[in-house]
Amino acid sequence: MIVYREIYCRNCNRIIGRYNAKYYTEARVGEVINTCHTGHVKLGHVVEQRRVVSGDGRGAAGPGRAGGAGGAGGGAAGPGRAGRQPRRSP
Repeated sequence: MIVYREIYCRNCNRIIGRYNAKYYTEARVGEVINTCHTGHVKLGHVVEQRRVVSGDGRGAAGPGRAGGAGGAGGGAAGPGRAGRQPRRSP
């Protein structure tokens, strides 16, 4: 079971960032919002932190994302991006 802290924008209805709670505390994610995602805040968007628990180890499905999507990387491609599948020889 993996616990994530997500940064979610209500106006855009998408996940801006997802960070492992083992390495990122709430205060640390707050610093990330202040340094990296200030554009959303300056535009007047509602940015919130959410705690998400994943039971299968591949990441939880957020709004607008299918569960288990992300390819072999298991969400390693980043928020809102599709993961790459390795080519298979015929």
